[in-house]
Amino acid sequence: MEVLVGCAPGRRFVAVAVVLVSAACGGSGAAPTPPSSGESGPVGTEPTFPWSTVTTTSFPPIYGYGDFSAYGYDQVPWDEVTALELACLRDHGVSVAPVGATGIRHTGPIEQAPLFEAYSDACHAGLNVPDESTLTSAGIETVYDFWLDQAECLRELGYAVPDAPSRETFVENYPEVDWVPYRWVPIDELAEAEESCPQSPWD
Repeated sequence: MEVLVGCAPGRRFVAVAVVLVSAACGGSGAAPTPPSSGESGPVGTEPTFPWSTVTTTSFPPIYGYGDFSAYGYDQVPWDEVTALELACLRDHGVSVAPVGATGIRHTGPIEQAPLFEAYSDACHAGLNVPDESTLTSAGIETVYDFWLDQAECLRELGYAVPDAPSRETFVENYPEVDWVPYRWVPIDELAEAEESCPQSPWD
């Protein structure tokens, strides 16, 4: 998982970019309202934590927003996952905004970026989304073929996406392969680019 604080992609789920944007990148500088100590979300969630007392950047999964454990990775409705993660983050005091159908922008101050990452991980974990490592070789090749087309689409929009690795290298190293076409799209242009070039082969 790639974590870049500031104007850069924060993490990826196959072709789903979850982006992290600080106040310095045009986000709001206002701090989110701290959750009350012991406050609970929907039934089944872990209690939230007050921002002022957090000393860790790792929280337990936050349950109660949805369950995608019955899906195969190539069947996950990423727009629904994103909407539920947004709801979870906001319920826990994190200032966020959507980016396209499958992206999330942190709009709080940069000092709270680690908390955004921690709550984002906890909200995502609570949804029981299947791991991308469960994709078959055929599924990985579907991603590769889609990203080849996506890269060409983005190049036509003027983005300098480098050449893809070989199919064999991609399949052998997925999901750790370091080639995702949307990585070369600036965060503030993601939503517009996504209108022409979808991010996921399963959207």
